[in-house]
Amino acid sequence: ELDFDHEGSSVFPAPGDRQESGINLMTTKREWPVSGSTRDQISNCCSQLAFNNGNNLKRQLQNSLSQMVLLMQSRVQK
Repeated sequence: ELDFDHEGSSVFPAPGDRQESGINLMTTKREWPVSGSTRDQISNCCSQLAFNNGNNLKRQLQNSLSQMVLLMQSRVQK
């Protein structure tokens, strides 16, 4: 069952059916039904999140590595 809006047209267009929302099921990469600037903001936000997560992981790895090195050094000195 498709959801219908108040005009009675389906929210999801039939394959090949082009609607003003910008959704075209025939395109391989599904277009978002938002304006270009909003789409850019969202994708920028996503890549920023991914970048920050990568940096956090890198920092955590470096921290745990340096802790391991310190631990090994202290054991060697004993």
